[in-house]
Amino acid sequence: MKRQAPLRGWLFIVAFTAAVYFLLIKPMGGNKSNPQPSNTEAADRNLDFSVDSLENLVPDTGWKVMTVFDYNNDSHADLVLLGIEDLSLWQGDGKGGFTDVTATLPAEAQGRRGFLSSWAADVDGDGNIDLLLTTQSQGLRLLRNLGDGHFTLVNFLPEAPAVSQFVFADIEGDGIPDVALLDKHGILRAYQNMGSGRFETLPPPDTVIRFNSFAVADIRNRGQLGLVAMESNGTIATYEFTSTAENWRKVPLFPDTASQAVLAFFDKPTRLLVADMDKNGRKDLVISSPMGTLILLQEKDRTFHPLPFLSGFQVSALADFNEDGRLDMAALSPEGRVFKLTNLSSRR
Repeated sequence: MKRQAPLRGWLFIVAFTAAVYFLLIKPMGGNKSNPQPSNTEAADRNLDFSVDSLENLVPDTGWKVMTVFDYNNDSHADLVLLGIEDLSLWQGDGKGGFTDVTATLPAEAQGRRGFLSSWAADVDGDGNIDLLLTTQSQGLRLLRNLGDGHFTLVNFLPEAPAVSQFVFADIEGDGIPDVALLDKHGILRAYQNMGSGRFETLPPPDTVIRFNSFAVADIRNRGQLGLVAMESNGTIATYEFTSTAENWRKVPLFPDTASQAVLAFFDKPTRLLVADMDKNGRKDLVISSPMGTLILLQEKDRTFHPLPFLSGFQVSALADFNEDGRLDMAALSPEGRVFKLTNLSSRR
């Protein structure tokens, strides 16, 4: 990292590194069934990032939520930013630059208060990425992408409870994207897409456990998407939908002691992302909150190797902003400033 952590954060980082080593790395090293990676792989997994503030391009107005998607199908990453009183859309140029195109949004969405979170997905299957928004009083709202650079604002999934996180993906394996969401009480819910805008409720993965965050990915490389979720006790597991009476198969991703070590340094993580950060064909974890971000790289034996903690950066999304074949990170500071963490690793 080129940006040094504040002095007040050094004690936290030292304590975090020591705890993760003794509870996650050291136990793995002492288990002969979990071989250590080769020197080449060890070098590849140590990612490096440069930190670039976007305040010269995107005004600093105390942004709370950031979503990255390609709204106009030009293969460049665009931004949606939510603040206390604002919703804004920024068009990317593929070179790290952004232009404010909020005026293309419906008038009822511009400058509107009450939007809490946002997620990008092609909800209606027309090839254009739409934007889902949560509100305090109206549930889910859909900014439907018309494909001509403009949107229309409509209601979506009115039967869903108040939502804190949302994904749109083929959960039960019929080739049609379904809905999974985390409600404000920490309950993970799923809905099967029946077509024509109809959704039927699926049995939840668990009715007792409460969850902090989740994503959808085939993290075990078995050809099936699962709900990769962090439980409130720190356990991180993938929940895979099955046709059996149990409905869901739970597979913890690493030992309970390691899960608790990770959770101890996050105050209810607000984002769990899954992607191949080091380009080795295996899915990695990115866990983030206002305190900072932890990247866990997956090894050949399906254990996870933590990188140094990124203090003060809440990563909202992963995207190849510079179009150089490497995943970068879009992040917010505690003050609501927008940053781009550019991936400088040699592997593409």
